[in-house]
Amino acid sequence: MESHVAAIGMRCEMPWDKLEGLASQWLRFGRAINLSGAKDLSALAEHVAEGLEVVALAERHPSVGEARGIGLFWLIELVRDRATREPLSPFNAPPSPAMQQVAAALRARGLFAYVRWNWLFCAPPLTITPEEMDEALAIIDEVLEIADDHTV
Repeated sequence: MESHVAAIGMRCEMPWDKLEGLASQWLRFGRAINLSGAKDLSALAEHVAEGLEVVALAERHPSVGEARGIGLFWLIELVRDRATREPLSPFNAPPSPAMQQVAAALRARGLFAYVRWNWLFCAPPLTITPEEMDEALAIIDEVLEIADDHTV
């Protein structure tokens, strides 16, 4: 028998009995996805990890200070200077023009990624196919060239 672990994290002012009901709905939903066999998420995560594409992006682009993640959830940290790790956009401030250009270029190419401060979050929907993942990584690779133009 396979075992699965599920976790839900949230912070809110909600009575426990309502949270417990919400959690059980999410667990039932996750179980339904798993039992349906529609997606093999572990195979998709392995597809991403085998190529180590996100890590390879870090090696190719001087604007990438670090790429870190697990499974299908990755973060790319963009920097002006890889040696000093000076962020491409300051923490807890409005985005710099460089980060605005990166975010706009991603959207213009049809990739809707969460961009915050100097971070680019890569968290695709669980319905993504390996081909779509490769396409998304190619778009990110192309857009990182814009960030590279803002490095020292």
